[in-house]
Amino acid sequence: MNTKIVRVLVFSIFVTILLSLIQFSPGVRLSRSSELTEVSEEFIEAVEALDQDQYERASRLLEKYSGDPPLGDYSRYLLARADISRGKHEKALSVLERISPGSGVIAFEKFYLKSKVLLAMERLERAGESTEQALGEAVTKEEKRKILELQLTIAVNSNSYSDALKRGIDLVEVTNLRFVGEKRDQLLDRLRKIIQEVSFDNSGSLEHLNRYIDLLMNYGEYRRARSILLR
Repeated sequence: MNTKIVRVLVFSIFVTILLSLIQFSPGVRLSRSSELTEVSEEFIEAVEALDQDQYERASRLLEKYSGDPPLGDYSRYLLARADISRGKHEKALSVLERISPGSGVIAFEKFYLKSKVLLAMERLERAGESTEQALGEAVTKEEKRKILELQLTIAVNSNSYSDALKRGIDLVEVTNLRFVGEKRDQLLDRLRKIIQEVSFDNSGSLEHLNRYIDLLMNYGEYRRARSILLR
């Protein structure tokens, strides 16, 4: 079965369960059941549109969705995703700001998307602050990897090459490149170019360099390590 269809079906079941819980919770009158059904159908249609890369349609449907709890923050997250794909960065940023703090799994996605939007808008200082918030919400290695990639790009775009070297080393460690060939070479080549821009006039930069050389030796990258030491 097509992967996208499976994801839509799984999410449809998830929405149905949530709506059932809402309908029978003490704070919601049973008379609202028909209204909830209409909203759920609209919401599922929006999810399907987003999954099919129909961003204009998804955005239009999600803007009409009332966003009642517990799907309110998730619908805003999806709306922000649709707006980002449409290049509507200011609008996406405004939508993300309306997501409540401490929204569970949505918290990481909120700050991650916000960081990407701010980076695209070249608001590098704010983007850096947002990545730190996202890193605080990250749980898995994959989430940390995604944030470190953003932080590396932000540091390079800010010409903060010593910080970029540090972020790159952190990225190598969290990615575990021991058995990843092409991706490993791409990242190590990127770090080689960053090192050429680093000024080693302070102990912090030298500490990063020594840490990187140790990392290269650990990965068996003796030629790369030797090349740096010779320079």
